[in-house]
Amino acid sequence: MIGKANHKTTRAHNKRLILKTIYNAGEISRADVARETGLTRATVSDAVAELMEEGLVRETGIGKSTGGKPPTLLSVVENSRYLIGKDLADSEFCGAGLNLRGKIRNILKIPIKDSDGETALSLLYQLIEKLIESADSPVLGIGIGTPGLIDSEKGIVKNAVNLDWHDLPLKELLEKKYNLPVYIANDCQVAALAECTFGERDVQNLIVIKAGRGTGAGIVINGKIHYGDGFGAGEIGHVKMVEDGDLCRCGNSGCL
Repeated sequence: MIGKANHKTTRAHNKRLILKTIYNAGEISRADVARETGLTRATVSDAVAELMEEGLVRETGIGKSTGGKPPTLLSVVENSRYLIGKDLADSEFCGAGLNLRGKIRNILKIPIKDSDGETALSLLYQLIEKLIESADSPVLGIGIGTPGLIDSEKGIVKNAVNLDWHDLPLKELLEKKYNLPVYIANDCQVAALAECTFGERDVQNLIVIKAGRGTGAGIVINGKIHYGDGFGAGEIGHVKMVEDGDLCRCGNSGCL
């Protein structure tokens, strides 16, 4: 059952909406934020004051006058927060620190060789801790792209053959360990979502195919990841291609 919105939740919602509007605009005045969001100027002014106090928003200059006093422009401080992203799909774990515009601040890599199971999990911890130590602004959260069948809603790695992870509650483990929000999805799916979000063209429907240690695809439809039944949409690497092929780690033989 969803409860009624109270004053606190309404303020939080308005604040997020205002921040998103400033972020999407690049530069915008308080008056234009009010017009675009439908919120009162007083509400916008109060929320902007809070965002500036938190270091998320700043005044960047004076806009063009339309007859009255020239407006003061606002923009998001892109380096005010730090995001951690990790790609676990290849022969090395790759992690990066990013700012609020998705620009990479630093990259760290840890070879995994034939590590799997608990050893691979320990290497992931090491990589996260090094990235947190290198952060020069507050860390907002952790995003992980991992191979295998992933229940992204619950953050559970259902089956990652190359890492020997099965029903691993990775989101829960990391959130308890680092006290940060954690988001987990299949590596191909997050690659497709990243292309949809930060690619040069405004495309809401696309497929990204990755071929490396594994073979898979990420599918985005109407700007949202398509997970498929059993979270397996795009997972083509373990399709049997050779009748009497080599034995695969998944237990089958002749996998692509």
